[in-house]
Amino acid sequence: MSVKSATTRGLALPAQSKVVQIVTATTSTNTVSSSTTFADTTLTATITPTSASNKVLVFVHQAGTSRGLGNTQNELDIKLVRGVTDIMNFAVNQGYTGTAIEVMVNGASGVILDEPATTSATTYKTQFRSGVSGQNVRVQDGNAVSSICLMEVTP
Repeated sequence: MSVKSATTRGLALPAQSKVVQIVTATTSTNTVSSSTTFADTTLTATITPTSASNKVLVFVHQAGTSRGLGNTQNELDIKLVRGVTDIMNFAVNQGYTGTAIEVMVNGASGVILDEPATTSATTYKTQFRSGVSGQNVRVQDGNAVSSICLMEVTP
């Protein structure tokens, strides 16, 4: 039996694609922000592609996400960044309820096939922000473990 392609959540990899290398990282550092400006979550991993034509398949899970009590409009946004380039927003308005209660969402995940077009060391990281200035949002709340997996694949 031959396999022509593998599809995961809308991502298609040709059958001749090969995984060149895999880099993984985790963090459990409880991180809090009350800013509407994106800040690092402490989840980061670096890969050095072997060819500029190769792609990087990124799997990311941000665990222990929550928003504090006190404002009915508060919510949490999380994005994946390559260097200084935004790659994917994978949590938008997370934890929004329209009430002032504290909300523990527990996590958000994303998958994307990225094309960094480089053979230089390339860092992927997640960033988060509060929807309301002065209102707390958290990642790795309770020291939950967040993870990122970078897989370099041939085209």
